[in-house]
Amino acid sequence: MRRFESDAIEKALAESPRRGPDQQRRLILVQIREDFLQIQILNDDLVQAARADSLDLKVVAKGASEIAKRAERLRENLALPESESETEETPGVPGSNPETSR
Repeated sequence: MRRFESDAIEKALAESPRRGPDQQRRLILVQIREDFLQIQILNDDLVQAARADSLDLKVVAKGASEIAKRAERLRENLALPESESETEETPGVPGSNPETSR
């Protein structure tokens, strides 16, 4: 599974319009791997926190914030194209288009 993920990341970087020197690409690849791993760790921590008797909302907020930050950095580093679902409004759900709800 990790090999597949690594290959997919390297392929996305190779297709990226932002081609730079090899050193920069290696640094981006390291950052992608770190962000992906940290998102998984933070997700596991949030799942465990949700199973606890008392839910600490500060821990949840901090974890969710960190996940959002790393997800945004992943999105930028991978330079993925926008999907059609991100640009179209879901039928029957007003305000589901992110461009019109801002």
